[in-house]
Amino acid sequence: MGKECPRCGRIRLKEPIETNSISSEDKKTYICSDCGINETRILFYLAKSMDEKIPDDQKEMSKKFREMLGLV
Repeated sequence: MGKECPRCGRIRLKEPIETNSISSEDKKTYICSDCGINETRILFYLAKSMDEKIPDDQKEMSKKFREMLGLV
């Protein structure tokens, strides 16, 4: 089995390594699927809360960000 997830340290990464999630923090570190889902949820809620605080002319950028993550 693979090495431990560098984010949570609890779950072993799958082999081949490319079948795991890539961390959104540095875009190169492989993390377990559970951590990948967790990071995506955090980014989604941050983007959603930002929509309520940003000017109308910048909301399109937030929408594109969520689309890029596949959340819209």
